[in-house]
Amino acid sequence: MEFYKDLYWGASLKKKKEKVLYRLEEGTVQLHLYLLVLPVQERNQLEFFDSLLLKQTWFADAAALKVAGIANGYEEAVELVQQMTEDTLRETGTANIRRYLEQSWK
Repeated sequence: MEFYKDLYWGASLKKKKEKVLYRLEEGTVQLHLYLLVLPVQERNQLEFFDSLLLKQTWFADAAALKVAGIANGYEEAVELVQQMTEDTLRETGTANIRRYLEQSWK
């Protein structure tokens, strides 16, 4: 997994950053932890899913994921998408989250 340099964090996880990242890298199950990632599909802006999906055998290669945000639960993930959209709009004048993240990832 590759993490965005200015990784977006859900409010309830801000004091647990190191622990959460360590567990993700080790492959430890973390209940209700949502990852916001740059999508594989060109047509999508952003994707988010429960990190438990990483344990599924059919799931795509986790090493290839570009993680832009981490949230505790679905509602917090939606709040992060809103924050990302607002940041993108403020910085670029558009709502193209994917392009904004890709350009600032480097």
